[in-house]
Amino acid sequence: MTPDNSISISDGVVLKGKKEILSGLTPGCDTKSFSLSDFSFLWLDKDTVMMTYTAAQDVTCAGKKQNGKVIASSLWQRKSGKWLSPFHQESDTD
Repeated sequence: MTPDNSISISDGVVLKGKKEILSGLTPGCDTKSFSLSDFSFLWLDKDTVMMTYTAAQDVTCAGKKQNGKVIASSLWQRKSGKWLSPFHQESDTD
């Protein structure tokens, strides 16, 4: 779902490229709760949609408590029959 030329913005960090984004994932997170809500979709054309949603979580990764609530946006594009997300961004609401 992550193309090679992706961009991800969260926790005050901009990650560029699939390799950097995947290496930025923290394994071994302790998740006590996690939920998604308030979905909305803005279709830019038949193969491109901007999705926004709210994530509420009680998560600790590598000893660091994660933001309790974020508003996220992800761009999705259909390429060669697959849906890929070249852009993802999260804004802290805490």
